[in-house]
Amino acid sequence: RHFKEISSQARGNLADWQLQFYDTISHLRQYHTLMIALSILLIAVAIVLAIFTLKRKEWARKGLIYYFSLDIFLTVISFAVVYISSAILTSGISAALNNAPAGIDSSRFTLMSNAMAFISGLFTLAVIILYIWIIKRLSSSTIKAEFI
Repeated sequence: RHFKEISSQARGNLADWQLQFYDTISHLRQYHTLMIALSILLIAVAIVLAIFTLKRKEWARKGLIYYFSLDIFLTVISFAVVYISSAILTSGISAALNNAPAGIDSSRFTLMSNAMAFISGLFTLAVIILYIWIIKRLSSSTIKAEFI
């Protein structure tokens, strides 16, 4: 809300990239609110499924397989949204730093941003590999035989 007010009040005084920055921040806040609510719901579902999986309920085993499949999809979508938003913000900030006084180097900021995106991508890949491994284990015949 705050960023929308700044954007609407100062529209005449801001450059295009600054307006894009404020609008992007506003959209990211809405996205993060939605993702936090969805995460809380998914964590509650995961806890229920995990408890009943420990009690060897077949429906819970299948539910966890579906849960991790959905989580793979959401992880990829979330990474894409964050990566695109980060690229927009980075380009705007880099443009501002290029017009900054001497001694301020935008290439260091761009390097840091790219390094963070790379590490985030590696983490996303590791989580997806872990989920796929769990799905394969839950789908194996030895695990299936343990459930009612």
